[in-house]
Amino acid sequence: TGTFGAGKTTTVLQAAASKASAPVLIECRLLPALSNQLNSTSVLLEESLKTLRILDEFSDADRQIIYELAGTTFKVMLKRPGKNYVVILDGLDENRFYSHQRGMEFLSNQLAELSCSIVLTTRLEHLNAMFGDFSAAFQEFSVKYAPKRDARLLQLDPWIVDQSISLCDLVISELESIQRTRLQEFRELLFNSAFFGFYGDLPSNPLMLRFILDDVIESGIHETTRLLLLDSWMRRKIRRDRRATQRVSLNDNLDLEEFVDRIMTVMQRAAGRMFVLCDGYAELEETVPEKVVNEIISSVFAGADESFLGLALNSFLLPSGPTRTMERSFVFAFRIVQEYLLARYLKTTGNPPNEFPATVQELFAEMTV
Repeated sequence: TGTFGAGKTTTVLQAAASKASAPVLIECRLLPALSNQLNSTSVLLEESLKTLRILDEFSDADRQIIYELAGTTFKVMLKRPGKNYVVILDGLDENRFYSHQRGMEFLSNQLAELSCSIVLTTRLEHLNAMFGDFSAAFQEFSVKYAPKRDARLLQLDPWIVDQSISLCDLVISELESIQRTRLQEFRELLFNSAFFGFYGDLPSNPLMLRFILDDVIESGIHETTRLLLLDSWMRRKIRRDRRATQRVSLNDNLDLEEFVDRIMTVMQRAAGRMFVLCDGYAELEETVPEKVVNEIISSVFAGADESFLGLALNSFLLPSGPTRTMERSFVFAFRIVQEYLLARYLKTTGNPPNEFPATVQELFAEMTV
């Protein structure tokens, strides 16, 4: 597990490629999202094979028969003792069925017959939001053969500066002329720890770092357009999540850009509720209660379903940590995002930033230029 953009799929495939076992990659976003379409181990494997489209040249009738036979045969292969295969179910959060306890119960029982190694990947925000349900799905409610397999939870942490520099060096080695010079300037920012004023803590996330590198390669470092960079990164990430069509969402009927605008509005209003005044000074709070966020969602997304998980999987507001209780809260994935959205909120509502931290005041000042 890890936050969005932490490199979960890349890490798993890299690890699988380093072993003698043959990796079987199942992308959950491509699987059906209904229980009656994933009701047995053979059917799960059959649907997984269909996502590979390896029988497209056959007629429809023949293709269906072969896939049914292949699903059953594949199950027999994966039930055999030994280390010939490792099954990877990538992106549980990208399939509505597997996003909830009932789907996880089905999956746990479907995997119980397999003897090979099994790797599941999901976002940290999904795991934290569903922590109690995950525990139940894999223990008390997993009745087939009873729980008998140990599991380890591996979490990908944010990158340190040295790792960001290493990626930057790899990209630099492939560039020439002006693009190489631009990225070398960015590398100096990383090396001298002078990047925070431009990019905040975004370089600690591999995906966001790639966005930064692409932008720097194209047009260099622009201190005066930091707000535009923040806004474009955030919108790009939300678009990317929304395009995972099987993932839980707040509203499936809105077009893409309208959905992005509304998510931005929800986050901006949430940031505007995440501070307390103390002796004339505004202190930023780390978390915002789910109740407050749901009130905001109700005003922005009328009749939104599954607001907690839907927001966690489509925004920069994440569950603050694993919990079995209903007293849940959200936290921003990056401090710089919270500060930027708070400055936007103050600007939109016409409130001065004088009582707020210097970082918020600086962002607010940039908006007035």
